[in-house]
Amino acid sequence: MRIAVWGGVVIALPVLLWNIWRFVVPALTKREKRYSYFFIVSSVVLFAVGAWLAYWTLDRALEFLIGWSGADVTQNYQINKYVNLVVLMMLSFGVGFLSPVLLVFLQLVEVVTPRTLITQWRYAIVIIFVVAAIITPSGDPITLMALGVPLTVLYLLAVGIGATLLWRRRKTALE
Repeated sequence: MRIAVWGGVVIALPVLLWNIWRFVVPALTKREKRYSYFFIVSSVVLFAVGAWLAYWTLDRALEFLIGWSGADVTQNYQINKYVNLVVLMMLSFGVGFLSPVLLVFLQLVEVVTPRTLITQWRYAIVIIFVVAAIITPSGDPITLMALGVPLTVLYLLAVGIGATLLWRRRKTALE
């Protein structure tokens, strides 16, 4: 049942997003369209990289979980449980990798400043690892590190990109 629902969402989501995009585009200015292309391309690329990383770490996560269970336990995979684990891992990693896009957007609309994000980096890293521990369905440290470390790097990269874009915006406003 869950597989059919996820399959329907995966198939319908691009069509739904395309129709929303066609509805919104006529209201955007030329500058807003330029920013939206950047956000769309980066979102697709980051989601794909996150999903690939989840797929890449899946074997290591399963090896860890099997090793933890002990030598006298036999592995008996049910196909629907395995597919659900794969889909959940790929979705959670993909959505997690979209956080830099959100951070850059929040900086551009001036909800948060790069200075605030840099001064609070310790809290951000703790929050990143707590959220990574919550959204990784397998619960092993390999998957946690495989999601937490790249998200930390992407956090710092997003702060840098947001600061650069805001600096350029202020520079052109002064001219």
